[in-house]
Amino acid sequence: MENVLVRDNKKQVTGGISSVVNFILSCLIKLPLLLFVILPLGLVAELFRTIISLPFSLGKKKTTKAKDPNKYTLPEVDVEKQIPLESRKYDLVLYGCTGFTGRLAASYLAKNYGNGDLKWAIAGRRAGRLEEIRKELAQESQNDSLIDSVDIIVADSGKEDTLHDLVSNTRVVVSTVGPFLYYGTPVVKYCVAYGTSYADTTGEVHWVRDTIEHFQEAAIRTGARIVSLCGSDSIPWDLLAKLLADKLKAESNTDVKSFEFYNDLGGAASGGTIATVISALSVKAEKGSKGDPMNMLPSGELSSNRVYMSKSSKIGYSKTSKKWHSSAFMARVNHRCVQRSNALLGYGKKI
Repeated sequence: MENVLVRDNKKQVTGGISSVVNFILSCLIKLPLLLFVILPLGLVAELFRTIISLPFSLGKKKTTKAKDPNKYTLPEVDVEKQIPLESRKYDLVLYGCTGFTGRLAASYLAKNYGNGDLKWAIAGRRAGRLEEIRKELAQESQNDSLIDSVDIIVADSGKEDTLHDLVSNTRVVVSTVGPFLYYGTPVVKYCVAYGTSYADTTGEVHWVRDTIEHFQEAAIRTGARIVSLCGSDSIPWDLLAKLLADKLKAESNTDVKSFEFYNDLGGAASGGTIATVISALSVKAEKGSKGDPMNMLPSGELSSNRVYMSKSSKIGYSKTSKKWHSSAFMARVNHRCVQRSNALLGYGKKI
């Protein structure tokens, strides 16, 4: 028997033959796409890069590539000229709206806050394309006033001298520009320096660990709130874990012991997501100088709260959701997201 769930004016059918069909399609299409297209592309890219560099490395002594000494150095900010948060022009600047995810976010802002009190702007590298997007947003939302009310900011994370305009006159920067390993650090650095809060859609745990390790202390000092892992993959896991733990504690005075999450996903990976997967394959995880940064408290000490991920990746049937399931592609990332929140909020000692 099929159950119909209506949510956000959308109908979702659960259970029955459609559940089995969707599961089979996922196994036949999505899983092979990951295993035989995306992952091989990453391996081929790394192999190609190695082969290209090989002739130049023969006969030379192996040297370690020097790290950029200014990568984590905060820019100097003239305190006397710095605009106080309460006086800043924008509540939010969306950086990266010319990309797939950023464009969706811009449409959402235009639809829900176009005529509201929220003062927001769009930002990216190409002024011409930003102009086109602003006109598109006005047409989509049937709100011509957006052309005058939504400002454009030209900024490029590869040119740090352009980031002052991005972060200095807003309370929050939302970035969808990835891979964040390549394009995210300068934006975070400038937000920290100016006390501007920041959120992004990254799923690159290795990069998030890096930003915590190098910027947490300075962010606490300037008042910037740096919140990563805010994409549609991670947010449901993160919020539900906290809400369920609080509800369990309030109703039965019991600490949560474990969670089981099931995602019903559709669609395909965008170009940015594929580029992120490929870049992640070439990154070697490094341990923080004081341990795992995902467990780091504002004091610099490590939280004693822990979240462990089940090693089970079995194909099975859930009696709760009445659907067949397999392991989630983003499970390892979302596990680390929950781990970070639990370290800071302390809703479970051992989950």
